[in-house]
Parts: sequence; structure tokens; C-alpha cells
Amino acid sequence: MAPLTFILFVIILAGWLSVTDLPVALAPAGTCHTAQKRFRTPGILLLLFLGLGLSRLSTSQLVPNGDSVVVIFAAVLAVVAVRIFIKNASIVFAFAGAIAGTRMLQSDSSVIQWSVPLSWLAAIMATILIAAILCKVISSISSRSDCHLLTKMNRLGLAITLSASLLLVAIGFNLGGLLPTVLTVEFQLLAFAAIVLIVGLIVKRESESNSHRLMERWFDVNAEAALAMTLASALVIMAFSFNFTFGNIHLKAIPLAPGVLMLAGLTGCELAQNKEVNWIMLVSKVATDALLTPLLAMTLACLISGLLHPNLFSLANAKVGLLVILLALVSGGLMVMSILYLRNTKSSGKTLRELDDELNENRRAINEMEIKTMQAENENLRNLLDLKRKELVGVAMNLSEQKEFIDGLYEKVKQVQAETDADKKDALLHELRTDLNLRKNFSNEINSFYAQVENLHKDFTIRMTEKYPQLTKQERRLTMLLRLGFSTKYIAALMSIAPTSVEIGRHRLRAKLGLSRSQNLTEFIKTI
Repeated sequence: MAPLTFILFVIILAGWLSVTDLPVALAPAGTCHTAQKRFRTPGILLLLFLGLGLSRLSTSQLVPNGDSVVVIFAAVLAVVAVRIFIKNASIVFAFAGAIAGTRMLQSDSSVIQWSVPLSWLAAIMATILIAAILCKVISSISSRSDCHLLTKMNRLGLAITLSASLLLVAIGFNLGGLLPTVLTVEFQLLAFAAIVLIVGLIVKRESESNSHRLMERWFDVNAEAALAMTLASALVIMAFSFNFTFGNIHLKAIPLAPGVLMLAGLTGCELAQNKEVNWIMLVSKVATDALLTPLLAMTLACLISGLLHPNLFSLANAKVGLLVILLALVSGGLMVMSILYLRNTKSSGKTLRELDDELNENRRAINEMEIKTMQAENENLRNLLDLKRKELVGVAMNLSEQKEFIDGLYEKVKQVQAETDADKKDALLHELRTDLNLRKNFSNEINSFYAQVENLHKDFTIRMTEKYPQLTKQERRLTMLLRLGFSTKYIAALMSIAPTSVEIGRHRLRAKLGLSRSQNLTEFIKTI
């Protein structure tokens, strides 16, 4: 394989994995924020690179040297065709199918190696079983733990981080068999590192977006289930990366798609937790990725190889018949997928529109209720505030009248003192006693007035005390009366002082508040 072909191979593999399988593989880590925050693009690429480097210790090679371009184009065409129906179609199975197609056409045998799809199905079933067992065990251990919830979540987050790291290394190790080994190991590692880094940075945003979308749509699970499915997928991928692992039962080491295994792990966790399992999603994903995609890639690889090497078809007529069968299977599969896709799209579109209309209607109703409630509350508050203000103004007016009354009494006392006629003096004294009996609660009304004012403007009183603790009680009362907008005349009456004393008090208050001559005292007080 030429270096240019190798680079093209890695770009397609890394780019497609970054936007399809890797977001699915890392989506469960999003259930625990402490685990999700530990994964960044350089760390993910480093773990994949570590797995690839370990895979280079093996001498296995899946891609035929002479047909690398055929494998690439057949796999890409197959995935693009299947992507019409399944957005997250895996390119791993497409490469495996294309490789099988080129090898079958070049070999003397016309028999399909069914051990490959059987191994895929075995890996999926193993992931379901292991994930269910791990979920039961982890949930049991977690429920018996007496540690604090935050401590437990941190520990589960660390475990998910380690499991996801193992999964990334396993993915790199498993997919290493897809990369040809005709080039020097040093060149492969350097080229792979540079290409994956560039591709990873380019598709970073789309990959993260897909991961968040899948986390909300499929992987709405607890931390225990996330740990179980991640660890199960990592163990299965690593196990199916060695030829000797399943030699006794006629299963072989094969490249696996992490996205399919993660969905299988999700199914196992749902079974362990007695939840409703979405079998349709799992079966459609498995049928598309593990059967339809490789069959289509195999057929395309045979067709392209046959066009490039017509003499291969003349070697055995059985291969022509086999190719016809493959075309029939793929055509039938595409027709079934088209029917199911159109039916599901129509049904889903109708359901989504109905749900969206219902949701919008509920939102409008809720918004209208909230607006009406807020308007009613604001109206009640305004009415209450106006009522309180009217009460205070009434009290202030009454106190002003009381002050005027006292001033009148003072004048009458002076008249009594100046009166020399005893009868007239007695009459004036009797009138004074009567007026005083009617107005003897004047001081109580003043105290009641200030109590109401302080209660209505409690926050202002607290802020004034905190910001200006040096103010006296009389000065704080003066700030309150100024804030309410009373004139100097009314303030003098309420505080039982002369209007000139009010002006002196305002001057002292300005000095204590640190105001300049250009600043308005009343406006400044209203901003506090």
C-alpha cells in the first residue's frame, strides 16, 4: 500500500469514527459530570493512539495490499448508502465487508466466511450478558455503601473514567488490524498520530454535539449503568481482538463497532434494572451495521474488483452466482429499510408534530397563566403600597393638624395669662381642658406613624443603618420623611421642630452622607 493510500484510509476511518462511534462510546460518561470533564480531545486521541501502538505488536493484517483502494471506495459507498436510513452507520463493519469481498473474489473458494458475522453477533450477545451482570453487581455494591452521595458519585465518576479510558485503548487496539502493515511501523504511528489529531480537531464540535444528543436521547441512565455498559464494551472489544481467545469455539478476532456494542450494553443494563427495552432500536442498529452494511460493502467490493479485473469472474462461475445472491440480499435489505424508514419517518413526523403542537399549546397556556398571575400580584402589591402610602399621608396630615392645634393652644394659654377678668379666664381654661382631653394622644399617634413608616420601608431602614451607622434616630427619621416626599412644613410639624431646624438638620445630614453641593439630598436618599 502506498503512503498516500494509507493516509486516505486513516483519514476516512478516523473521521467517520469521530462523528459516529466515538460519540456513542463516550456518551454514557456524560451521566457523571466528574467523568465527562476528564475527557478532552488530546486525551481521547492519546488513548486511541496507545491502543493502536499496542496492536502493531501483532503481525495480523486484514487489508489486501493490492486492493486497498477498492476496499476504501466500497466501504465509503456502502456507508453513504446506508446513512440515508441510519445516521450513525458504522464504517468498521463496512471495511470488514469490503475486505471480505475482495478476498472472496481473489480466492479459489466461493463460500462466504460466516464466522465473521457470527462473531459479530456473539460479541453483541456477550456485551448484553456482561453488562447485565456488571450492572447487577455494581448496583448492589452501590446500594450497600454507607458513604456520602457526593463521595459515591465521585468514586463512580472515577470508575467510569477508567473504564472509558480502557474502552478507548481497546478500540485503538481492535481497529489496528484494519490498518495495513506493509509500511514501516514508525511511519504508520507517526502518520496515524498526525492524521487523527488533525481530524479530531476538525470534527471536535460535531463529535461533542453528537455525544450530547445521544446522551439525552439514548443514554439517560444512572452512573451504575453507565459504568457497567462502558466496562462491558471494553472487555468484549479487547477479548475479540485476539485470535486465540475463541479458537476452541470457532470464533475469530474481528474488528468491532463500539457504537453497536454500547447499545448492546445499554440493553443489558435495562434488562438488569427491569426497564422497558427498546428492542426495535437495537435490532435495527444490529441489522443495519452488522448485516446490511457489510453485505453492501462486500457486493460493491466484488463489483469494483470485477470491473478492474474481469478475468476473476471467469475463474469460477459459482462466484457470479454468489454475487447475484449478494445483490438480491442487499436489494431486498435496502427495500425493507426504505419501507421501514418511510413508514417510521411519516409516523414519527406526525407524532412529533402533534407533540410539538401540544407542547407549544401548553407553553402558551403556562405563559399566559404566569403573566396573569404576575399581573395580579403586581396589581395587589401596587394597591397595597398605595393604601399604605395613603395611610401614612393621612397620619402625616393628622399630625400636622395636631401641631397646628398645639400652636393654637399655646396662643390661648398666653391669652389666659393676659386675661384679668376671672370669669373670662375660667371660661378660657375650661375650653383649654376640653381641647386637651380631645388631643391627649398626640404623642402616641406620632410614634404610631413612625412605626408604620419603618415597617413599610423596612429594607430602606436596614440599608441606612448598615451604610450610615453614625446617624442619630432623629436623622434617620428625617431621611425617611424626605424619602416619602414631605415638605419642610410637614416635616417640621411631624418632628415638632421649627422649619429652620429642619433646614439645619438637612445640612447636617448632607455632611454625614458625604454629599457635594451639586447633589440633591432627596434624590440621593431615594437611590439607597
